[in-house]
Amino acid sequence: MLYHVHLTLLPVGATSVADIGRARDQLQLDQYVSSDAWRINVDGRIEGVGVDREESKKVIERFKSDGWAVSIQAEPFTRLPDLEKAQYVPLACEGEYVDLDDDWNNLNQYSWTNYSQFIYPDLDRVPNPYRIRGDLLRKRQQIYPAANGILIIERQLDALFPELWEWCDHGDVEVCNTARASAELIWMRPSRTIGPYRNSVVHKSVAPEYPLEVRKKRAEDPFERELLAITRMPTDAYPIARVGNWFGEIIPYASINVSWDVVISGKIHQRLRQANIRGFVPATAPIVERDRAVQND
Repeated sequence: MLYHVHLTLLPVGATSVADIGRARDQLQLDQYVSSDAWRINVDGRIEGVGVDREESKKVIERFKSDGWAVSIQAEPFTRLPDLEKAQYVPLACEGEYVDLDDDWNNLNQYSWTNYSQFIYPDLDRVPNPYRIRGDLLRKRQQIYPAANGILIIERQLDALFPELWEWCDHGDVEVCNTARASAELIWMRPSRTIGPYRNSVVHKSVAPEYPLEVRKKRAEDPFERELLAITRMPTDAYPIARVGNWFGEIIPYASINVSWDVVISGKIHQRLRQANIRGFVPATAPIVERDRAVQND
């Protein structure tokens, strides 16, 4: 796996900003790196583009052995042809969740059931029609994010991607406080799940399958911190799915606004990008399986 690496250097023992500036000005990068993938940015940070973990760690050790303290930021780096071959990439949209009010309360009422004397929402039964805020809709945007793994899309897009509907629940939309016609939009939500994410922590739960609070855990290794890593890939190839755990908190009878990520195949991602779907944010890195990510490094 390749990375986009930023190294912030501080000379050990420096006592002033002037000392730091002089040390950086005297730095000869070619003494520490062996490829032209590295450069010094205008902010003084060392940047490596498309470098692997082994090469990065060698560079870091050279700086440290020469009296530099090194802070590391590493993000996955994937070239476009490799991204299009990926089994899954994240599906991201521009803007805020269009189904939440100014206090982050969902405009929709989910049904609740009793589970072993606990109250739990039926997250798989999406209210229909699904209510959204008209003031958050943009004139030319075609796809919007919503809570609980829901996407709001222009109705005409279903003809462009017919293979998705077999793997999604979908229904009508009610647009509130606007003159825009509700019939122009529909909601969709993947019915299959993959994963879950590797770095997730359940703080409270009714039972393993009924979590009440799920948070992300920050990886200690900087080369794994920004990886979109799940515990296992599915054997079946769904073109669209949700990652197997949401993030947020469920409070009985309160508004449901958990964050639930959606992923799509590399091929679907390529078609969305080529079709210039307005509101679609192209991915920069694939979803990886944890063991696979470690082996590739």
